[in-house]
Amino acid sequence: MSARIVLKDLALRLALAALAVTLASKSACAEVPPPVPPAPPVQDAALEERFKRQDEELRQQREMIQQLLDQNKKLATQLESLKPANSSSASGDAANGPPALDGVGSIFNDTQPPRSDRSSEGGAGARDNPADTAPRRDKPGPSKIKADVFLGPGWLLESEDEEYQLQIHNQTQVEFRGYQQGGMKPSGSGFYVPRERLIFSGRLTKLLEYEGSFEYAYGLTNLLNAFINFHPDDRYMIKFGRYKAPFLYEYYAISNVDLLQPERSLYATNFGLNREIGAQLWGQLFDKQFDYAVGAFDGSRNTQLNLGNGRDINAYVNAKPFLKVDDDWKFLRYLNIGGSINYGQESEAVIPQTLRTSVSQSTNGNLPNVAPGWLTFNNNVMESGSRQQMSLHGSYFYKGFSLYGEWQTGYTSYGFVNQPARFHVPVNGFYVAAGYLLTGEEIDRRSQIKPKKPLNLKAEKFGLGAFELETRYSEITLGNQVFNAGLADPNQWTNHTRMTDLGVNWYLNEYVKIYLDWQHAMFASPVIFAPGRYQLTSDLFWVRGQVYF
Repeated sequence: MSARIVLKDLALRLALAALAVTLASKSACAEVPPPVPPAPPVQDAALEERFKRQDEELRQQREMIQQLLDQNKKLATQLESLKPANSSSASGDAANGPPALDGVGSIFNDTQPPRSDRSSEGGAGARDNPADTAPRRDKPGPSKIKADVFLGPGWLLESEDEEYQLQIHNQTQVEFRGYQQGGMKPSGSGFYVPRERLIFSGRLTKLLEYEGSFEYAYGLTNLLNAFINFHPDDRYMIKFGRYKAPFLYEYYAISNVDLLQPERSLYATNFGLNREIGAQLWGQLFDKQFDYAVGAFDGSRNTQLNLGNGRDINAYVNAKPFLKVDDDWKFLRYLNIGGSINYGQESEAVIPQTLRTSVSQSTNGNLPNVAPGWLTFNNNVMESGSRQQMSLHGSYFYKGFSLYGEWQTGYTSYGFVNQPARFHVPVNGFYVAAGYLLTGEEIDRRSQIKPKKPLNLKAEKFGLGAFELETRYSEITLGNQVFNAGLADPNQWTNHTRMTDLGVNWYLNEYVKIYLDWQHAMFASPVIFAPGRYQLTSDLFWVRGQVYF
C-alpha cells in the first residue's frame, strides 16, 4: 500500500511539472520583449580634451580676425580724414602759417612740406607722424611702422605712435630758355636743369623736426638744407643748422615751386641772402595771425658756401589782421602785411660778381651764365664793411586771385682787395606780381594748386587741369657810387634795370606744373651781351616743366 501511494505522488508531481513547462513556453511565445540597444562606446578622455582645445583656438582666431577688421576700418576712416580738402592747405608760407620747409607756413620750406602744413622753403616739420612706444627690452624688437604713399606730397614712413617720421620728397625742373637776340656770349638759348632736389625730412619725437636735402642746379651740386627744429609749441620754436635766412617775403614765405613766375624778382635774385648757417627763434602768435622769425647767421650772401667771417642778424614779421573776421568780411581774411631786415659786417668776395635778370640764387651767382648780365663788378672788388637791408611787403589772396609785392632798400659796402677804402652803395628795388586761376580753384596763399579736373583724356573723367594767368613788374637801382668809385665799368653796364613778366601757368595735376613765360628786360643804358655788341632790352621766351612730390 505505501509503495503504491508513493508512485502516485511521484506521477502527480511529474504531471504538474510538465504542465508548468508547457504554460511557460506558450507565455514566452506570446510576449517577446524588444531587444536592448547596445551601450554607446566610451570616448577616449585625451581625445575629448584635444577637441575642446581646438574649439577654443578657433574661437580666439575668429575674435582676432574681427579685431583686425575693426582696426582696418578705423585706419581707413583716419586715412580719409588725413587727405587734404584742397590745395590751399597743402603748402605753407609766411602768409598763412608758420614757416615750413624754408619759409613760413609749414615747418619745412621748399621741401614742402610736412603736410601737417607744407611750408615754403625752409621751416621745419613737413608732417607729423609716429613710432613704437613698447617698453624697452634687453633685446630690441622690430619697430612698428606705417607707410603712406602720396599723403602729401611725398612718401611718408611713420611709427604707430606718431612720434617718429621720415618723409622723402623730390623736385625736378627742366626748362628751355629762348632769347630773341642771337649770338649772346657766354649766355644763350638752350635746355637746362635749374633744380633737381632730393629732400629727407621728418621728426625724431614730436619735439624735434629735421631736414637734410641736396640740390643739383645748372651743373652745380650743393647741400641745400641741414637743420634741426625744436618744436615745443607753434608759438615758439628754435631752428639751428643750414636753412633759408628770414629775409624778404618773396624768398622766405613762398617756395620756388609755388611762385607765379619761374624765378624771383630782380632784388631777391641778386641781393637775397639764400641759405645760411645759424640759429633762429620763430613761430606764430595770436591764434596764427602773426608770424615772426629772428636769428643770427654765419654765411655769405647768394651762395651755398661761407666765404668770409661776416655775421648777419635777420628778422622777419608778417601779420594777418583780418584772419578771424566773420563771413561778411571774409574777403579780407588773407590780407598780409609785414617786413624784414638784414644787418651784417662783411669781408668777402662779391657774390654774385655779375648781376643778372633771371637766374637761381643756388647757382652761386656766376655759373652757368643762363641769363644776360646787366652789371659786373671789377675783379679786384670785394664786400667790405657793413651791410644793411630792409623790406616792406603786402599780399592778398581771394578765391582764385593772388597779389603780392615788396619794396626793398638798403646799402652794401664795397672796397678793393688789399686797400682800406670803403664805399657805401645804395640799392633800391620793388616788384608787384599778380595771378588769377581761370578754372575755378581757390587759394588762400601761394601753395600747391590742386586742379578741380586734373589732366585726363578719358571721356568719363575728362579734364585739362588748371590754368592761371600771371604777370609781374620788377625794378632795381644801384647808386651812382658803383661807377664813381670804380667798382664797375659804366661803359659796359647799367645800374638801373626794369623787368616785366607775362604768361600762363598750367597745372596738369597737383604735382606737375608747366610755366609759359615771356620776360622783357629793359636797361637804362646799353649793356654788353657779346664781344663788341650791346643791347637796351632782352626778351626771353621761357618754358619750364616742374614735378614736385
